[in-house]
Amino acid sequence: MFHVYLIKIAASPVGVVARSPEGFRFYAMARHFTALENLIFDSAEDARAAAMILSESR
Repeated sequence: MFHVYLIKIAASPVGVVARSPEGFRFYAMARHFTALENLIFDSAEDARAAAMILSESR
């Protein structure tokens, strides 16, 4: 069974995270978020928090 979560910032989708044996892997949907591409997070919320921090640096 796959667990995939859409990550949105200000109602715009920026990526998805998919659960893997290692944790939650980020896949960017928006160019600005490619820095997070393939990183592993402990939770989907941790991935969203990282995306929020990255979005604030724009």
